[in-house]
Amino acid sequence: MKFIDIHAHNKDAKDAVINLMHNEVPVSDKYFSIGMHPWYIDNVSYKTDLLNLKNKIAKLEIVAVGECGLDKLQGPESKIQEEVFTVQIGYSEFYMKPLIIHCVKAFNELIDLKRQINPKQNWIIHGFFSKTTILKQLIKSGCSISLGTTLLQKPDKLKEYLNTIPKEKLFFETDDHNKPIESIYLFAALHLGLQTEELCTQISKNFHNTFSIDAKTLA
Repeated sequence: MKFIDIHAHNKDAKDAVINLMHNEVPVSDKYFSIGMHPWYIDNVSYKTDLLNLKNKIAKLEIVAVGECGLDKLQGPESKIQEEVFTVQIGYSEFYMKPLIIHCVKAFNELIDLKRQINPKQNWIIHGFFSKTTILKQLIKSGCSISLGTTLLQKPDKLKEYLNTIPKEKLFFETDDHNKPIESIYLFAALHLGLQTEELCTQISKNFHNTFSIDAKTLA
């Protein structure tokens, strides 16, 4: 039974997809995502940075593009953010690897962009924490949703999300926090009326369907 962590900043995380910034390189036998986060877009060098990023995404140990996306509270102007995000959507499609998305107060723009591009790869909204009405819109648009362990501090909100997200669209993550990933699995299984092993099996299926990788190979 594996407790898959879809998005971890801790490079020692077990059974996880480890998040890398665009200027990092994988250094172990784990699986990684890599992308240009909107907070760290350099207005001067971002086009060169994007070219360098493309070469890294081609590596076998990179299994997803991201985290990348749109943020209205931090980062450069929206025009540059959208340009950088759109390029990374292209990389996701070209290399046939899913997209792990950071989005803050730009969900309407994100959904519109998805509708325009109509990507074949799965878009995973990481660390979702917003209105349930927005959650429903994201699910309707075809996005998967990753819930973070920090939501254990908001149990009513977490239950609301679990009631809304179809099980085949669900993932869990630790993000940049230290709370063990098992804790959110145990909470979710209890709330959904499932055995923990049943929930782990479902998330393993979701992982395989999204990443085309057997969850058994996670380290």
